[in-house]
Amino acid sequence: MAIDLLQDQQTDGGPFDPSRHLSRTTPDLEPIATGELPAALVDKYGRRKTYLRISVTDRCNMSCTYCVPHEGVPLFERDDLLTLDQLLRIGRIGASLGITKIRVTGGEPTIRPGLPQFIAGLATLPGIQQVAMTTNGLLLARHAQALADTGLHSLNLSIDSLDPARFARITRGADLGLVLGGLDAALEAGMEVKLNTVALADLDLQEASVLVDFAIAKGLEVRFIEFMPLCGTGWKQDAFRPLTGLKEALAARYPLEPLPSDGGVAQTFQVVGTGGKVGFIASLSANFCGACSRLRVTATGVLRPCLFSPIGVDLRPLLLSNRSDQELIQAFHQAVLNKPEGHGLKPEDHWAGGESVSAWIRTTGG
Repeated sequence: MAIDLLQDQQTDGGPFDPSRHLSRTTPDLEPIATGELPAALVDKYGRRKTYLRISVTDRCNMSCTYCVPHEGVPLFERDDLLTLDQLLRIGRIGASLGITKIRVTGGEPTIRPGLPQFIAGLATLPGIQQVAMTTNGLLLARHAQALADTGLHSLNLSIDSLDPARFARITRGADLGLVLGGLDAALEAGMEVKLNTVALADLDLQEASVLVDFAIAKGLEVRFIEFMPLCGTGWKQDAFRPLTGLKEALAARYPLEPLPSDGGVAQTFQVVGTGGKVGFIASLSANFCGACSRLRVTATGVLRPCLFSPIGVDLRPLLLSNRSDQELIQAFHQAVLNKPEGHGLKPEDHWAGGESVSAWIRTTGG
């Protein structure tokens, strides 16, 4: 699966032209205008891009049922993954174009060797105001202090149940105790932590309340996320539940006061009289595409403007052949120009054949 540079790269030595670029760049992209490029990344719908998610690996040490099919997913060869120095260069280019927040994702980022040094590099980039990470927490206890010391500001910790048996069932055998130990280590290291819970159809009010009570006790925010088709599992209608009913049920049980939007994707509420918060991310039933500020880079170097679109511009050959920063800047603008208006999914859609999305989602970092 290694990239053949003779095939994938222009060989005439001329200026980089994204419209002629690479086997892993989407064909027939709308070309960028000739002339001076704008200083910021703004798509044709007026949305400015300030948030870059960088995947450092397609591998994970969990095998969650809603993410990984029984037969597993194909993985890239390790040589196909960009080096951390190459990913850091992408972060630097993004920062020069107005990116202010970078989130490190996977797969599971804590299994990538050299992660603390990479975080440290991101944290020192001019213009970057926040470096965050999404993790399943299994290895967090051993890495939390080092990551905090290198500049990691915040974590999103995936935790879909506080019932050890249900947690093990969802994750196909993972130990909830290790994740909770990682959470405590992150809090002791001084990091801001949010809890991410995928609201599968069998998440009942009692279990959701246990998660809210836990967030209140810890002074944290728990965010319930609508199920989306991921990683080749396909659209599972029986696993989807809109968040409307859950939000109404929790509002009847807890005094929830809406908080002003911080520009993120969650609708967030304070549990009045406590330090706990509850967020709802309704990716399908109330999508946030109209205000999307995100770009994503896969672990293999494809710059994607939308998680659920195959559109992408491949940065890898530019990096491998040490092309100029200006050519990478052009590639960023090419991706942004071709960002779709929205993902177009609706709760009633049927994603028969989720394998069609697995090729790009598994390395894109959710």
